[in-house]
Amino acid sequence: MLFNLIRKLEKESVLSRKEIVERLQNFHCSFEFLDEITFCRWANGVTTPNFYKQLLLISFFSFPLVNFIEMIDYKIVPKKNRILYDKILDLFNCYYHSVSCYEPITSKTITLNYSLLTVSEHWNIFSGFYENVKSKNNIRFMNDTINSKVKTYVFSIKNKECILSHTSCIFEANYFLDYLNLSIDDDSDKSVLINVSYYANSKFFEILIGNILMHIQNKVPDVQSLYILFRGGQFLNFIESSGGKVVWKEKGNTLIGRAYLIKVEWAEFVSNPIVFNLVKAQLKNYGIVSKLGSIDLDVLW
Repeated sequence: MLFNLIRKLEKESVLSRKEIVERLQNFHCSFEFLDEITFCRWANGVTTPNFYKQLLLISFFSFPLVNFIEMIDYKIVPKKNRILYDKILDLFNCYYHSVSCYEPITSKTITLNYSLLTVSEHWNIFSGFYENVKSKNNIRFMNDTINSKVKTYVFSIKNKECILSHTSCIFEANYFLDYLNLSIDDDSDKSVLINVSYYANSKFFEILIGNILMHIQNKVPDVQSLYILFRGGQFLNFIESSGGKVVWKEKGNTLIGRAYLIKVEWAEFVSNPIVFNLVKAQLKNYGIVSKLGSIDLDVLW
């Protein structure tokens, strides 16, 4: 439970309880009126902060969520969140989400894969998808020098060598924002960009999104801002429901629609109960694939 987590984090911190409270007050406006008595109640399990503050505490102590996710108390999904999310799942039945299957499926084995690539390597490996959706010039970003240096973390689902679904993120979000002539007020070391990419069905979407978000928090435990690049109004409505704000958009072609870049506070996005449940459901898979690079999935294609 949460009080066990707070005690563990407090014990491992070099700060006193008073100093922790003072720093929390400066860390986020949600803790502006926090006092030692309230914090003591949290640590003793007398009361529990809301779901959002629980995630902020994880971020404050800069510990990977993967180590503590089982301790966090989370709430039931509200109906309005479920309605918005179901509209996203409906996307996977449309034509856009079938254009990437450009190779014949030759095996029943489906694997989840993790790779660390340069942007150029990413484009070469996944070029078939980008060519098929005719959006390579619109989505491809940065110049060749940066493309060869910036690392992209890619999670994909494959049938042997056939890529069925994939998503990726880069921790150098400032490069992409500079390319779009967008100013960034955040600490660049605490901002991450996700490319929503392509999902062949809703199950693959949930697996990949859960793993990419787990990976971000594991590698950048004090992450503050998330920039999400995606296409489609359904995604826009869902992310806006978690406090996301559009910072850039571009009209796409009739096949894949308008592209959006939206900024959302990390803790607010992950505190959406649907998003958090996606992350928590992938705890076991992420623990294996992040170490081995690949894992067989017990799902049907």
